Amino acid sequence: MHLLWSVGKGLVLLLLTPALSAAQSAAPGDIANTVREVQQYGFAIHILAMLLVGFGFLMVFANRYGYGAVTGTYLVVAAGVPLYIGLRASGVLSAEAVEPHSIKALLLAEFAVASALIAAGAVLGRVRLYQYALLAVVMIPFYMLNERLVLDGGLGVTKGFTDAAGSISIHAFGAYFGLGLAVALTSQRQRNVEVSSDAASNRFSMIGSMEQAVAAVSWACLKEELTVPAEAGDTR
Repeated sequence: MHLLWSVGKGLVLLLLTPALSAAQSAAPGDIANTVREVQQYGFAIHILAMLLVGFGFLMVFANRYGYGAVTGTYLVVAAGVPLYIGLRASGVLSAEAVEPHSIKALLLAEFAVASALIAAGAVLGRVRLYQYALLAVVMIPFYMLNERLVLDGGLGVTKGFTDAAGSISIHAFGAYFGLGLAVALTSQRQRNVEVSSDAASNRFSMIGSMEQAVAAVSWACLKEELTVPAEAGDTR
C-alpha cells in the first residue's frame, strides 16, 4: 500500500510539474488575465442560467400560457445570442468590434437577450410562439444602436457615462420597448381580456423570482467588473 501511495504521488507530481513551471514563468499580467477570464466564464454560466431558468419560471405567471412562455423564452435566447455575437463581430452597429469566440462577446450577448426577455414579458400571451424569435431578431439591432448611443457616446452627449448595473441600457430600454410592443400588438378586444393566474402558476413564478434574486448577486458583480475592471476587486 505504501508503495502504491508513493507511485501515485510521484505521478501526480510528474503531471503537475509542467503546469507549475509554466505558471511560475508566466508574467503576472498573463496570470491575472487568465484568472479574470475564468471568473467571467463562471459569471456567463450563471447569467445564462438566469436567462433560461429564472426568466422561464417568471414567464409562467399566466396560467394559460405557461408552456408557450417557457418555449418563447428559449426562442428569444436561441435567436438573440448568436445574432448579437454576429453583429458585434462585424462592428456594423457598435463602436468597437468584439471577437466572436471570446467570453466578452457571450456576456454582452446575454445582456442584450436579458433586455429582449424583459420586453417579451410585456406582450406575454399576446403574440404567437414564433413571434418571440422575431421579437429578438427585431429588437437586438435596436438594442445595439441604443448601446452605442448611450454607452459609447454615439451622439457625444453621454460620453464617459457608465451604466454599472445595466439599469438604463438593459432594463429601462427593454421595459420601454416592451411597452411599445404592447401598444402596437394588443388589439382592443385583447385589452378587455384578463390574463389570469392561479396558485400553481404563482408558485412557479415565485421560484423564478427567488432564482433571479440569487443570480442578481452575480449580475451586479459582473457588470461592475466589465465597466471598471481595475477597481472591481476593491469595490465588490
